[in-house]
Amino acid sequence: MPTAITSLDSLGHFMGGSNDHDDQMALSKSYGSGKPSSFSWTNIGPLARSSIGYTIDQIKLTSKTMVETSSTLWCHTVLFDERMPWPLQDAHAACALYNARNDINAEFVVKHITSQVDELIITPPPIALIDLIARAHILWCYAWNATIDSGFDELTTALVRPTTAI
Repeated sequence: MPTAITSLDSLGHFMGGSNDHDDQMALSKSYGSGKPSSFSWTNIGPLARSSIGYTIDQIKLTSKTMVETSSTLWCHTVLFDERMPWPLQDAHAACALYNARNDINAEFVVKHITSQVDELIITPPPIALIDLIARAHILWCYAWNATIDSGFDELTTALVRPTTAI
């Protein structure tokens, strides 16, 4: 199964490309046939395909948008105007680093961001609502990066460990 969703076709492979029997059964039950089958984009109309494709493109811009505008699809620009919690400041810097990655520094970037996630996950959940919102926002950003970038296998592993991250 591919580890990155980079386009509508890769999303189809991501959702239906598993050879795992349980995955195939879950997919087939969700479509109501009761028989194992692969997910097919041929069953989705052009408008839905276009909307999903646009959404994937916007999600791929999450790190860039967060650095350039201090916002994302799910976070308004002024939400953290009064106070930006330190983990969000670190995530902001990590997104800038992610945006600047290249073939030479890619391994370092992945290790740095993975260590940020590890540290965030072992830190007890915050009590203040704004800190809790920031933590959820950070984990979403890192999760999307792990989902759309196949170089982030370590990060994907860190994010799926059993935890009480939020």
